[in-house]
Amino acid sequence: MCLFGIRLLPGNQAKFGRGQFLTVSLLLGSLLLLTAYPAETAEAQITPQPRLELATTSGPTGMLLTVRGYNLKNPLCNLAYLYVRENNFNTLASLPIGMAGIRKDGTFIWQGPLPRAGIRLYAPNENSYTVPTGRVTIYFGLLQGPCVSAQADFIVTDNTNGPFVTDSDFGYNAVYNVWNRTDSLISNNSVSRSWLWGPLDLGQGVVSIMEAYQEAPNGWRSVTYFDKSRMEVTNPNVFNRTDPYYVTNGLLARELITGQLQLGNNLFEKRDGANIGVAGDVDDMFGPTYAALNKVISNPAPNETGIPIAASIDRSGNVRLDIGDYGRKWQVRAAYYEPAVKHNIAGPFWSFLNQSGKVLDSQSKAVTGRLFDPVYYATGLPITEAYWAQVKVGGVAKDVLIQAFERRVLTFTPTNSPAFQVEMGNVGQHYYNWRYGIPK
Repeated sequence: MCLFGIRLLPGNQAKFGRGQFLTVSLLLGSLLLLTAYPAETAEAQITPQPRLELATTSGPTGMLLTVRGYNLKNPLCNLAYLYVRENNFNTLASLPIGMAGIRKDGTFIWQGPLPRAGIRLYAPNENSYTVPTGRVTIYFGLLQGPCVSAQADFIVTDNTNGPFVTDSDFGYNAVYNVWNRTDSLISNNSVSRSWLWGPLDLGQGVVSIMEAYQEAPNGWRSVTYFDKSRMEVTNPNVFNRTDPYYVTNGLLARELITGQLQLGNNLFEKRDGANIGVAGDVDDMFGPTYAALNKVISNPAPNETGIPIAASIDRSGNVRLDIGDYGRKWQVRAAYYEPAVKHNIAGPFWSFLNQSGKVLDSQSKAVTGRLFDPVYYATGLPITEAYWAQVKVGGVAKDVLIQAFERRVLTFTPTNSPAFQVEMGNVGQHYYNWRYGIPK
């Protein structure tokens, strides 16, 4: 087996290196390397070893802990599961912390609370395990293939706060089933369409953590952030896992626009709306921000079904009506009026929400079905009208139609190929950045 070490470095970081170190085993499949290559060439095949860094090396349970992983470039590994255990040899005392998607550059970043207690992952004969004060180990393992593990020490100063982990897989199996129904077919190139949730191993990946929520068991719930959304398991003891609402998806667009961060059914933390562009390139300065949409979120509209959409919105949320610029140019019309909220839904978005296509059933068999059932399951109700905007996409300014819903932002780019004209905005990615102050 290959070996590597950890040492504590100045600046409150734990890194791997030579010198004083704690040796642990790696699941690299060393025997396979020795079989595949002659002894004299095996050394040249060794890639940089994985390492784990903690932003701080001590603190109480319940604190937000930032963990970064490096040197994880393995095409067979795209998910890192994180755990805490009492010491380096007592694996029966392991608790899950969360999960992070591994980026294409071989890194991941995860930030979440250190649990105070929970169900033991490897101790079926014991009900729970309390994270002790003193030294524990934060470590990760990868889900697939000949992957590796790494770890770093952490000192628990108090163990009375934070989540009680009640689900050993953070509900991720149920979350994965929702993702698998539609987006696994995109991932394996079985269909050509835009992402509903987002990739598992592309760009920013996914992050699973526990978040405070007043009505959840012990005040904490399991959430998983995708690029396009956040899936939640709020009531694991209420719903059967096969219930379609066992996994829900958050009202992230509404929170980003209003600045009302939801911490319970009727509990909110007031923040500023997100000064993040709702569409386009990260450095776009033309299209509206979420905060700008707060100017139009409360404006009810008359039924304009069949009328061309001509209104445009700028970076600051100012609306202009010019039938010549957009209405005649693109001939996009309102297709449905939702009386419950008094908003029109643009034709491309209404068609998108009502489309059928190839999906996977509960047995992972490909069938034809509705992508959204019920129609507002993924998006929630519309909370703005549809507006045209100039948005920089791929470095080029383009006309993009934007409409905010409770859970998502939909965009329509008429110059895209038909399968990718309508796309979900990166609401999950933007929300994570807004809430935690770090890129997902």
